[in-house]
Order: sequence, then structure tokens, then C-alpha cells
Amino acid sequence: MNEFSERINQIAEHYGVKRPADLAKRTGLSHQTASNYLGGNRIPSVDSLKVIKQVFDKINGDWLLTGEGEMLKADQEPAVESQPPGKLYEIILKQQETIAKLTDRLLKLTEDFKPNKDH
Repeated sequence: MNEFSERINQIAEHYGVKRPADLAKRTGLSHQTASNYLGGNRIPSVDSLKVIKQVFDKINGDWLLTGEGEMLKADQEPAVESQPPGKLYEIILKQQETIAKLTDRLLKLTEDFKPNKDH
């Protein structure tokens, strides 16, 4: 296992990411890429490291790149697992907005078609 893989596995453990599929969902990386990174079969590209750093934003970037220093930024508390899961989180938020808009539209249409008691 390479050094990057060890650090990515530490991040995964800290955030409760148990499988490559979970890492893939949270980061938007392909399942195979996530599997290769966790298994030590491949060193992450710069772009992948950026994505990992963005999704797990409490991680110290210097530690991710070099292994030096602490895993978490100094101003972060350990064992925080409330990080939104990246692209999946954004998709869910957009779907929730769409559902809310459609619900409002449906209620409005329902009101328009209610029988008028005055007639």
C-alpha cells in the first residue's frame, strides 16, 4: 500500500466511509478509481486529490499531500461525521427543490379545479 492510499484510508475511516462505492458516491470519483486509491493500486491524480480535499474539507491539505502534520485542520474537532456527501448531496438538494415546486404547483392546480360553492 502506498502512502497516499494509507492517508485516504485514514480519511475514509474517520468519515465512516466503509466501501469504495461509498467513497465514489461522496466524491464523484468512479467506483474503480476509488477502489484503486483505497487498495493502493493507484496514486491519486492532482485533480482527484483536489476533489477529496473539497469533499472532506476538514482534512489538512498539507497532511494529505505530504503526510506531515495532523490529519485534521487545527480548528477542527475530531470525529466529525456531518460532512455532506459531495455531488450526491447537491443532487438531493436540487431534487428536494424540484419536489417542493411541483407540490406547490399541484396544490395551486387543485385549488383551481375545486367546485365553486357559489355556483
